[in-house]
Amino acid sequence: MTARLLTTQANAHAIAGDHRSFRTTINRDRTAMDHADQPGRPTWTACFTPAHLAGTAMRSLLALDRPAHALDFAPQPLAAPENNLRTNALHTALLATVHARAGGLDAAADHSQQALALARHVRSRRVAARLRQLTKMLVPHGRAAAVATFLERSARSPMGGYWPE
Repeated sequence: MTARLLTTQANAHAIAGDHRSFRTTINRDRTAMDHADQPGRPTWTACFTPAHLAGTAMRSLLALDRPAHALDFAPQPLAAPENNLRTNALHTALLATVHARAGGLDAAADHSQQALALARHVRSRRVAARLRQLTKMLVPHGRAAAVATFLERSARSPMGGYWPE
């Protein structure tokens, strides 16, 4: 539980633009997460995993406009349990966004394709919002073959490329 609270605190520091406090808190969070797998841990705390920590750290670093640093946490967000489709869709779209912001269009397009495939199996406003943001970000790069493929598949998706708000 301490790890979850520290993750929230670290993200708040990032949103406030305080990189130093974010770094201090996220490092404390990693330590707390290392101790979280102790025997006797309440089962209800299992829903917060290292993948969730990494995903929040990546979002925080994007808020701080440090996409290259956010890549330090890749591919940890993709280690969520396989049956957690919503988290996997969110984190895959997040990783695509991080790659796009860091200038890695091929990796962004690859992860975008994966996120789109996962999103077809969930109904989530957060997933739709993240895909909508990602699509808008990639449209100016539509001449790149991999990005063009994603945009074409997104347009042919059951929602017609439109991700409802």
